[in-house]
Amino acid sequence: MFEGEDIKDAPLCSRDTEALDALVQAGFDPALVEGPDGIATQRLQALLSSLDAPAISADAALTDLTMLRINRAAEAQMREAELNEFDKDALDALIFAGFDPTKVSAALRPRAKRHRELANLTTAAGPVASENLTEQTLARIDAQVQPESFPIGRGRRRVRLGDLISIAALILIGGSLILPVLGALREQRFQSVCQSNMLASAMGLSDYAAANQDSLPMITAGFGSKPWWSVGDPESSNSAHLFHLARAKYVTMEHLACAGNPNAPTRISDDESRDWRHLDEVSYAYRIMSGPSNPNWQIGGRIVVIADRSPVVLRSARGFSIIPSENSPNHDGTGQHALLSDGSALWLNSPELFGGDNIWLPRQVENVIYAIRGARELKGLSGREIPASNHDSFVGP
Repeated sequence: MFEGEDIKDAPLCSRDTEALDALVQAGFDPALVEGPDGIATQRLQALLSSLDAPAISADAALTDLTMLRINRAAEAQMREAELNEFDKDALDALIFAGFDPTKVSAALRPRAKRHRELANLTTAAGPVASENLTEQTLARIDAQVQPESFPIGRGRRRVRLGDLISIAALILIGGSLILPVLGALREQRFQSVCQSNMLASAMGLSDYAAANQDSLPMITAGFGSKPWWSVGDPESSNSAHLFHLARAKYVTMEHLACAGNPNAPTRISDDESRDWRHLDEVSYAYRIMSGPSNPNWQIGGRIVVIADRSPVVLRSARGFSIIPSENSPNHDGTGQHALLSDGSALWLNSPELFGGDNIWLPRQVENVIYAIRGARELKGLSGREIPASNHDSFVGP
C-alpha cells in the first residue's frame, strides 16, 4: 500500500491509448476495429467487461468461518484485568493489618487507603432519603401526572392516577428506609441468640467439668490419619467433642445452633448420632483437643474454647487459599462470639485476641505468616495442625 509521494498515476502506453480510442469510436464493438489495434481492443473489451460481472453471492459457510475467525481474534486480545505488583503488595498488607490502613507501612499506606475506600464503597449502606428529597419527588410526580381520575369499586368516589403513583412512591421510599433497619435488627437478633448460646454452653461446660475432674469434653485421644475437620466421623472429627456435650444433655442442640447458620440442626436426629453429619451443619468451632496437653475448664490462662465457625477451616476443607483476618460467616463477616476458658463470653471484631493470637490458626502457622507478610496467597490448613501450648487459642471447625 502506497502513501504520500509513493502514489503515482499509471498512464496507458501510446498503443493502449490508440486501442482505447478505436474501441470507443467502434461503439465498444471490437469486431469493427481493423488493423493491428484489433487484438488490443479485444483484450481491452474483455477487461472492461469484467466490471459488469454479477455480484458475488453470499456463502453461509464462508460467512460463519469469517465470523469465527473474528471472534477468535477478539478473544485472543482480551486479557483479564490484574492489579499491578505495587497494588498487590498494598492489598496484602491491608489484609494482614486487619483492614486498618494506619497499621500498613508508610510506603504502601496511600494505596492501602485507596483499597479500603474501594471496599467501603462495596459494603456501605445505600443513601437515606431526606425529607426534602421526598417532598421534591412527590411534587414532581404531582406536576407531571395528568389530573385524570377513574372510579374505584361500585361507589361514585373517583381516584386520580397521580394519587396512586404518589402512594407507590411513598411505598418505595419507605421500603428504602425500612429494609436496612430490618436487616440491622435481624443481625442484632442473631447476635443476641448467639451470645445466649455461648452463656448456655459455659454453664454446660461447668457442669461437665465438675463431673469430669475439671476437664473439657474429649471423647477420643486423637484424630488418626484423617483431618480433624472430618465431620461425621467421630473417631477423627474434632467437632464430635462438642457434639458430646449435647449428646450427654449438658446443653441442647439449639444451644449449639447459631441463627446465622441456616444448615444447623436443632435436635439430634437419632440416639446413635455422635457427630454432626457434615461440615456445613456445624455452627461453632471448638478448641482443637489434641497436642502435648489440653487445658482444663476455668483453670490456667484465658484461651478461646468455643467460637463462631471458622472461615479458615471452611476454605481449607474445600481446597481454597485462606484469609487469616477473615471473620466468621455466621454474622455476615462482622465479627464472632468467643467463649473463653474462664467462662466469659466476648464479641470479637477480628479473629485476633489481645496480643495478636489468631483463634483460627495455631501459633506455628501464625509465626510462618508473620515471616512472609509479603506473600500474595496463603495456602490453607491441612487439618492436622494442633495448638502449640495451653495458651494457644486454636479452634475448628
